[in-house]
Amino acid sequence: MAALLAQCTGQTGQTGQTGQTGQSHDACGPGDPVSVPRGCRLASGCALSQARAIGPRTAHQRAMTSQRRLHNLMRRPGLQPSGGHCLRPSHHQESCKPREATMKALRTGYLSIAVYCVSTALSAVWVTFSFSQISGAALTFITLLTAFVIFFGAHLLSGGRPSRLLRTHLADVVILNVLTVAAWFFMFLALQRIEASVESAIYQGCVPVAVLVCVVYTRQVPFQSLRTLGCVLISLCLFGLVAARITTAGAIVIAPARLYAGIALATVAGLAGGLYVYWSGKVVRQSQCATLDILSNRFYLLLVVTGATGYAQFSGATAESFAPALIGKLVLLSMVSVVIPAFTLQHAIGSLGASRVSIITPFVPALALVVEQRLAGWPSPVVPALIVATCVAIVLSNVWLTVQASAKIPVR
Repeated sequence: MAALLAQCTGQTGQTGQTGQTGQSHDACGPGDPVSVPRGCRLASGCALSQARAIGPRTAHQRAMTSQRRLHNLMRRPGLQPSGGHCLRPSHHQESCKPREATMKALRTGYLSIAVYCVSTALSAVWVTFSFSQISGAALTFITLLTAFVIFFGAHLLSGGRPSRLLRTHLADVVILNVLTVAAWFFMFLALQRIEASVESAIYQGCVPVAVLVCVVYTRQVPFQSLRTLGCVLISLCLFGLVAARITTAGAIVIAPARLYAGIALATVAGLAGGLYVYWSGKVVRQSQCATLDILSNRFYLLLVVTGATGYAQFSGATAESFAPALIGKLVLLSMVSVVIPAFTLQHAIGSLGASRVSIITPFVPALALVVEQRLAGWPSPVVPALIVATCVAIVLSNVWLTVQASAKIPVR
């Protein structure tokens, strides 16, 4: 073989002198186990052509050659077995790591939303049936103060700096505080006036509508899209739900003025919640901050407003007004209604995005409806049916958003 290569090299040099490039390189086949530098391809092709002229290889020789090639392939440092079935280059395995991290983030995001739905539904029914003797401002202040202390302390213990986001994004923190006041304070006020399932349906239905207005206004999505169709369907269900609740009896007896106030408060709270979902997702993308960074800086204004509003009840309160049992219930309510939902919601926003989070919470009204049915019962099936219809509309919006997002992914 060395003689043939030397002879062929000499012939190649002669060919290059005469100006002919030669075509013996085309004789190299993909199955020939020859690896030479790029400048020697012509020489190796000539050598292989003469070697093939000596005689064809037998099937046994081809099998042995394939086995040697496989053995050499496995001994290369850049190629490693993957899963015990096939060989993949190590850089392919490195490229799979971001995909695995993305799938893990999606799984934790969906788990966070599931925990958010259960805790929010249970706490909503609990507020409606068990906390009517305390004002909404005092209720909000005590529960949110407990949550703020937990979030702030956890952030400090984990080595974080809560003031960093306040210094770098002061305007965004102020906007998030205003939206938190409208969302949380009005939500607690609405829960003390109407049924938890109705309030949850209105609140959860208004969230995706508010997010849609934001993304259309910022031209992130076109107005004529499946998401718009889903929000229109949600709005129709909400209009029907409000009309049916006003004209029919509910699970609890509510005065008309109190009912109207509860519906209005739930609507404003839902729209503010949608704006918060969109704006907090924007802050997370811009600042790359953690969940505790947001949660440690969003309750300042809410504590000031609810503390000032509930000061009259606090100043005239006696030992019987805030018994240890009531304080314990409020602390537990803070964990179920604020700490767990706020943390899981904020984590889901960072993992799934604002748009998907806004339309992936349809089970809150349905779960609240199940609990209410066991505790009090609805005299008419019209309102429960419309609550379920609202949940279905939110689910359809989620499905249409997924289909539309998949259609935008380029096929490679």
